[in-house]
Amino acid sequence: METHHTYNNPSTPPPLEHVPTALAAINHVLAIEGYESDDPRDPGGYTRWGISATAHPDIDFNTFTMTDAARIYYCQYWIPMNLPIELHQHIYNHLLSAEVLFGHHRASQIRQRALNRFGYDPPLLVDGDPGPKTKFATAMIGSDYPPIFLLTFLLECKTQAALLVRQSPNLSCFLRGWLNRFDPPELLPAFLEARRP
Repeated sequence: METHHTYNNPSTPPPLEHVPTALAAINHVLAIEGYESDDPRDPGGYTRWGISATAHPDIDFNTFTMTDAARIYYCQYWIPMNLPIELHQHIYNHLLSAEVLFGHHRASQIRQRALNRFGYDPPLLVDGDPGPKTKFATAMIGSDYPPIFLLTFLLECKTQAALLVRQSPNLSCFLRGWLNRFDPPELLPAFLEARRP
């Protein structure tokens, strides 16, 4: 389901090696996607490290490396998300995972809906454009790993996955994996327990 998105911001982003949160999130996605897949039921066709031949017909996959995939995730997925700094790493991980699975527009809408359900006021326009207002609202989550926002976002992702299958029943074979992709991190129960009054 990988969707190609080109980054057109004229400003020069820092190198991936200088953005540890992006690097960690990309490693999270790489671990989910795995080395190679060639499932004929996948509309993305052949993929390596989650990068599909359908979305990237110019790539020579005979020489394509994990480092090449990381660069694509950074330039075409991470940067367009327009994320603030100082969020918890698990939030970054799942934001990028949604971006890769659902594509830029859908993933941005999921984030905006989750922020609205999280209580951001005034509510964001759910337009799929992560502009300054969406970035500011995301920054309000803070760096303390608010579990309510993360759970809200993960639920929105699972709902979107189910909706995709409802619209295209031929994708039902992927639903279990998509739902598992957005399970809460294992440390979430311990975090909730530690925050209990």
